[in-house]
Amino acid sequence: WRCKESHITSSTRHGLKATMGGQGRKSMIPFKGDIIAYMNERRDNNKFVRVFHLMQWIRRNQKPWLVSYIEAKKSHSGYESLRCMLLRFCTRNRFRHRKACVSKLSQEVLDSVWLGYAVYFHTKYAAYPKHTILNADETGHPGVPG
Repeated sequence: WRCKESHITSSTRHGLKATMGGQGRKSMIPFKGDIIAYMNERRDNNKFVRVFHLMQWIRRNQKPWLVSYIEAKKSHSGYESLRCMLLRFCTRNRFRHRKACVSKLSQEVLDSVWLGYAVYFHTKYAAYPKHTILNADETGHPGVPG
C-alpha cells in the first residue's frame, strides 16, 4: 500500500464521513420511513404492532409494490416470505417485543409535568455554568444512603 499511499490518502470517495459508510444490508422495503412512522403511530396510540397490521397497511398504501413482490415469489410462498421479511424488519427496527399497555396518565399530562420540572430546574440552577451541572440519577429517596 506504500506505493499507493498518496492516492489512498488523497481520495475523497467517502467525503466527510469518518468511516467508510455504506455497510450493512440494504432494505428491501423502499417505503421504510412510511412504515416506521405507521408503526410508531400505532405504538403511540397504545395499539399492538403486529405483522398482520403491517401487511394490511402495505395492501392499502403500497399495492403496486405488494403485487410485484408477490409475483416475484413462488406460487404459495409469497405471503409467507413477506411475513418473514416484515418480522426481520421489525426486529431490526426494535419493534419485536414491545407490548402495548395503557398509561395511567395521558401524554399531555406527562409532557406538562416534564416541562414544569425543566422550567423549575433551569430557574433554580441558572446561576451555575452548564458544564458544572452533573446528571446523577438516583433510585432512592434523597438523603437516604444507597
